[in-house]
Amino acid sequence: MKHIIISLVSCLFFSNIHGQIERINYDLTNIKLDSINKNDLVAKLNRIREINDSINIDLNTDSLYFLYSKLSRVTTKDYSSWYFGIGPSYADLSALNDGLRANNLSPLSETAIGVTYLISFAFQRNRFVHDISMGFAFGSKSNSDGISVDYNLIDLLSYKFGYAIINEKRFNMFPYFGLNPQISTLSFANNNHPKLDESTSSYKDLIGFVVNNPGIGEHYFNRFEFTTDIGLQADYHIKYSKRAGGIMLGLRAGKTFPMIDFSWMNDGKKYENLEEINLRDSYLYFIIKFYWRRHDKNKSYPYSVPSNIKI
Repeated sequence: MKHIIISLVSCLFFSNIHGQIERINYDLTNIKLDSINKNDLVAKLNRIREINDSINIDLNTDSLYFLYSKLSRVTTKDYSSWYFGIGPSYADLSALNDGLRANNLSPLSETAIGVTYLISFAFQRNRFVHDISMGFAFGSKSNSDGISVDYNLIDLLSYKFGYAIINEKRFNMFPYFGLNPQISTLSFANNNHPKLDESTSSYKDLIGFVVNNPGIGEHYFNRFEFTTDIGLQADYHIKYSKRAGGIMLGLRAGKTFPMIDFSWMNDGKKYENLEEINLRDSYLYFIIKFYWRRHDKNKSYPYSVPSNIKI
């Protein structure tokens, strides 16, 4: 009821002003300020502000903003955003863990922690969602008797395409399909180097020790691969606006499928016969999005100054 009264009062007031403007035959979209009495225009504008302020005081609301929100056509659910995601990813390391157990070493945990960084943008246009991100995953590490094995994963530039099947005021949900080029890394290290005898008394013996005991050291295996993924994401607006920016919290769950796998490489050599493992088989990400709305520059806003008016 309060808003109806505000609308009626405001409409009566502005219709009266509009009638006065029509009587003096002004076109406000092409107005030339030097052809009218500026003091008279300023007085009318001040009067509008006084009436609006008095309504606000009496009814504890902003009547002009209420009318603006009701009448403005510039409302959209489309957005652009930068986001940060973090969560567990789950690997398939059965072949690798079988090898560790066969050598009396502790198996690796198949749960890694994944994060996005630098480039993590998502935007929605007419329910179609596009997502571009970079990220990495920290895998677990097995360390027994000086022997260590660990793994990690780098997402070079992932792209996901989705469609919002639910697109409500505060909640939207979309399934998606993704493409992901990534680099997988395995590290094997043997830190059980022979120790130098303190009784060494000549450089001949010292150099002989170094030459004859180089140690096993550390070996890095890298693999470049393309994967696809399918998943589902749900976003909730914790700070919502139809025109300005806001904040969303999201939950993303997906399943990864190898598409193109290149051989594991170590020191320029290919190891084509190693058993298959997948360092990311599925994942679950918690996401926070900082978004802003897309506005149509061709639409007019109430109370805006036309671009051809110079004050």
